[in-house]
Amino acid sequence: MSNVNYTSNLEMEMQNEQLHQTQVELEAARASYFELYDLAPVGYLTLDEKGIIEEVNLTLTQLLGREKSEVVKRPFHHFIVVDDQDAHYLSFKQVGKTGQRKRYQIRMVKKDGSRFWVQVEMVAQPEEQKREYVYRAAVMDISEIKRVERKLKNFEFKQEADKMEAMSILAGGTAHNFNNYLATLLGNISMARSCINKPQAIKERLDNMEKVILQAKDLTEQLFIFASGRKLHKKRVSIKKLVMDNTRLVLEDSHTSCHFSLPDSLFAVEIDEKQITQVLYHVILNAVEAMPGGGTLWVSAENVNLRARNDEKELPLPDGKYV
Repeated sequence: MSNVNYTSNLEMEMQNEQLHQTQVELEAARASYFELYDLAPVGYLTLDEKGIIEEVNLTLTQLLGREKSEVVKRPFHHFIVVDDQDAHYLSFKQVGKTGQRKRYQIRMVKKDGSRFWVQVEMVAQPEEQKREYVYRAAVMDISEIKRVERKLKNFEFKQEADKMEAMSILAGGTAHNFNNYLATLLGNISMARSCINKPQAIKERLDNMEKVILQAKDLTEQLFIFASGRKLHKKRVSIKKLVMDNTRLVLEDSHTSCHFSLPDSLFAVEIDEKQITQVLYHVILNAVEAMPGGGTLWVSAENVNLRARNDEKELPLPDGKYV
């Protein structure tokens, strides 16, 4: 009889230890989630069907120059320039009516009365418990981009206009890239909310968000390199792993499958890894977005040896080995 009691007590202790470990992992996952949400590089907020702010992160309150208590439970349009409130209202209604993601630009007002431009990306999701929609939005400060656009319009000399046009294209491309990152972050945050009691699922979402945030950080670094005229950090690497890693990151949670054709015999390439990573990520993302109903993405690479020929070359590149 004592052996039975001993075995039973041992099993209970093991179960208690497992429950405790699960609780510790859950708390750690929750802490990481809230830290990523509050310290994200863009503002996040949640609205109810009346446009009242239910939740907001620290980044957005800092953009507004306000405390969180001054923002939560107040209508979002209270922080929008009066002339732009109609644009927000129409976009808000369109998101609720169509269920599709909406991106629009408006001006917001800080507590001190100063104005700044933002780009809002909003989605609507059904809230089963309340039988209504909840609206989630990412808000990015684009004041600098708008400043560059205004400066472009005022240039009188063609040479300066040409230079600023190039900067405008760069800024527009950068804004597009950051929007892609924001959409990925927003999607992972929404999915993390739906599995709050599943520590492993939350960890996977947090890992995805961390990868995207690090890529956004790399993009910012590249802008600094461009602005300062610093040289790129080139080194010889295998392109195969970069291609596969970036493809898998983009395709995660999408309806797109992938077929790789990347032989082991590919030449080593001399590249700036961070820049090529940006290129790969966005080319793949554009391909996925071109197939909203799902499909198959074919990714292949091959060695090419370009040599001088009498006729015109197929590619405007110096002779040599390429992938």
